Amino acid sequence: MNAGYFSEWLSKYLEYLQLHHYSEKTIASYEQVLRQFGYYLFIMRTTGEKKPVREWMNKAHQRLDIDVMASPEEIELYLSFLVDSLSYREKTVYRIISTIQQYYRYIERQTNSASTLNPVSRVERPKIERTVSPFLSHEEVMRLLDGVDNARDQLIIHLIYATGVRVSELCAIAIEDISPTSQTIRIHGRSDKIRVIFIDNELLQTIMKYIGERTSGPLFLGHKNGQIAPRTIQHIFRQYAPPGITPHTLRHSYAKKLYHQTGDIHMVQKSLGYASPKAMPMYK
Repeated sequence: MNAGYFSEWLSKYLEYLQLHHYSEKTIASYEQVLRQFGYYLFIMRTTGEKKPVREWMNKAHQRLDIDVMASPEEIELYLSFLVDSLSYREKTVYRIISTIQQYYRYIERQTNSASTLNPVSRVERPKIERTVSPFLSHEEVMRLLDGVDNARDQLIIHLIYATGVRVSELCAIAIEDISPTSQTIRIHGRSDKIRVIFIDNELLQTIMKYIGERTSGPLFLGHKNGQIAPRTIQHIFRQYAPPGITPHTLRHSYAKKLYHQTGDIHMVQKSLGYASPKAMPMYK
């Protein structure tokens, strides 16, 4: 299926990102990733070279006038090239996978064709020796969220990062715990302790849109309209996040960001629901 040139779709996608108020830095990063992927497709399709180290920086090969649709095999070859020939690290490779996946999701939506399957969904990720950081930067979390196309799953990940709640606490949040007027959520912590967490207006509006006409009950519905199960949250992270990135990673990423913003370890302690600062990891 020929869906058009790579260059045409890249221009449309960058315009889409601008219209949706992505930062200039993020758009530039996405463009660089996608251009390099397109150059690789051009080289491989015109020369047959699967690991084109010599051709990689040749401007004569930096062309995008090729069919935009790629096969899972072509994407797998590209990822292997990045790892084996260019020594890309795991975090970088998974960021690239996420960016390419978002690109093809956009094309799927625009073509409105059920036959246009996202090739990235069928790609086997390269096996790389991993060293997983216990924290994610804000930019890494935003990239993770960008790769989630399900509204509920995206809200779950966003809420963990924005509040630092535990998975069990997230599952227990009820609609009645949310106060739109004060922009707060009442969290039911361990040992029946209650704490109140403030959220920004953007997140509040996302929550209210998700709730819709419901007025009571669990925020996130699970089996037989009960509260969502922790294993469902874990499955969401396995589906969307790079290996080793868990809800706990986002909880502590939130804590580290909060500590750097305030310098107040006691505020971080209360926000996370720890009984004492001594029980907490270091966030300096």
